[in-house]
Amino acid sequence: MRIKISKRFDTAPKWLQAYLTLSLLPTLAAPLVYFGSIFIFDNPPNETLGWLLFLTINSYTFLLIGAAKLSLRLYERFHQALWAFLPQIGVVLLLSTVFIFYDYIA
Repeated sequence: MRIKISKRFDTAPKWLQAYLTLSLLPTLAAPLVYFGSIFIFDNPPNETLGWLLFLTINSYTFLLIGAAKLSLRLYERFHQALWAFLPQIGVVLLLSTVFIFYDYIA
């Protein structure tokens, strides 16, 4: 099975293709995550924080796909491995910040 993120995916180096394929594997769990995120509203300590967490959890697939596309563009432009890893690092930092903020407030 071939993953087509964009037209640039076939011209990318093999290590970058493998990295992006592995970074997109969590999107396979999206249906289970969507179902599980409904239960955030059972008894939230704060309604606004509940919605923030719900939207953050459910948007992670779009964040991962966007980060993969951005990785391809950055690597194509600069041809350095560091630029290919930065978007995924940003997604991880964003999601972890939201979860830490939610635990701190709740």
